[in-house]
Amino acid sequence: VWGDTSGPNRLNPVRSHLYDVLDGVDRAWGASSYIEQRQERFYLRAEAYSTDIEAFERYWQQADHLAENHLYEQAEKTFIQAGYLYKGSYMEGVHKGWNWHQDRADQLQFYYLESLNRQITYAFARCDYSHCYELCCNGLHIDPSDQDLMEHMLAVLYELDQGHKAMEYLECYLQAVNLDVGSADYWSDSIVKTYWDTWPQGS
Repeated sequence: VWGDTSGPNRLNPVRSHLYDVLDGVDRAWGASSYIEQRQERFYLRAEAYSTDIEAFERYWQQADHLAENHLYEQAEKTFIQAGYLYKGSYMEGVHKGWNWHQDRADQLQFYYLESLNRQITYAFARCDYSHCYELCCNGLHIDPSDQDLMEHMLAVLYELDQGHKAMEYLECYLQAVNLDVGSADYWSDSIVKTYWDTWPQGS
């Protein structure tokens, strides 16, 4: 980029490359609608674009509002729409030493997992246990320590008469929460209690 230039003209190659990039982007996507130049600087027009994250949060808030007003069928559809927009952890791949984004990532993940829990509740009420199982798998793949999802998963596996899978998920949960089998904390854990209350002889 810099070449061998020095002195007052040393920024010319940078400007040239930047203009070439912006020209290509503008021809492909109309960048001038999103980027403006003021003096020697370029700015994104924040009001000119929206993100999938904004849409995800908007759908989630709408669905939550519908649920609060007992409009469960509409809420379920809106939670599903929100779920389609969640593409994984926010800023995934950012260097682990840079944790400025982590609170935001945790918040968005919470919204997504909560949307799954709500959908599972609605599907369970319809006795659609296969769909519940699929939703539980999706959520526990992201966070095997989520207690609400684990409670749902155990209830679903009981209805599907698949107790052998319950032990597998319990083992993943115990590993995720770093809980040793047989310890005092083990027997006081709510998921462990639910498992043994459901399958007293083991699955």
